[in-house]
Amino acid sequence: MFAYVVQQQIVHEMRLNGTAFEEIFQVRSLSQVLIDLLQNLKLSGASCAELRVIVGRTESKI
Repeated sequence: MFAYVVQQQIVHEMRLNGTAFEEIFQVRSLSQVLIDLLQNLKLSGASCAELRVIVGRTESKI
């Protein structure tokens, strides 16, 4: 479920930024996007509780 939520949020943000559909489909694999996201959250010091809040907010937008 988390992977789906992240994928939907990424596509949503790309659409808001005016990214063409062709470009959206060229995005790196979802697994790589998730790895990058988790590494960035870890580097920024995000806790598990903060991650749950992010996912909850994202799910409410879908």
